Amino acid sequence: MSRRAASRRSRRGARLALALPMLALLSVGVAAEDQDYLPTLRLLFYQATVRESAVQEAMSYLRARFPAPEESWPPVAQAYLGALEGLQGKYVDGLLDKLRHVQRAIGMLRELPRKAPGDPEVLFLRFSLFHQLPPFFGVRSTVVPDLENLIALLELRRYDDVPQDIQRSMAVYLSQTGLADRAQAERLRRLLEDRPS
Repeated sequence: MSRRAASRRSRRGARLALALPMLALLSVGVAAEDQDYLPTLRLLFYQATVRESAVQEAMSYLRARFPAPEESWPPVAQAYLGALEGLQGKYVDGLLDKLRHVQRAIGMLRELPRKAPGDPEVLFLRFSLFHQLPPFFGVRSTVVPDLENLIALLELRRYDDVPQDIQRSMAVYLSQTGLADRAQAERLRRLLEDRPS
């Protein structure tokens, strides 16, 4: 691989690595027993943003946890699978392979927030991929509404399914995208002033 290609790959990797830094948190509490897989999945996903082999590890973990067809998985598990599919596009070399993985990720994530309308994690996973994609993928129209809906969900301060630490990291990420208007930036600032309990 040429130095130039490596540099481009590194820049793209850096952008995607910023997508979910909050997932490195190991000590997250998950209230519902049927979500006992999420702390491990969050960690594996975070590792996948910086290490190619972790993509397959995370996908294997999901498929072992949910052997049934993907469509029957909980929406958050489907969202992570879609985001992992998008990450595969980061690591493959061929342009057609990259496009194939991104298109598959889009197909998996496009309608998923409708299955879990109150889940900020599902919406965040879609937003974190879609806002980075160029317009020709046809998903940019979701970015502005997703940003607004994410902020509104975070303002509810419901921590039963998505712990406060994770939600705080989401707010940090949203504030760093440069996409928030002045009013949204102020709302995010207020969220970030909350002290973790």
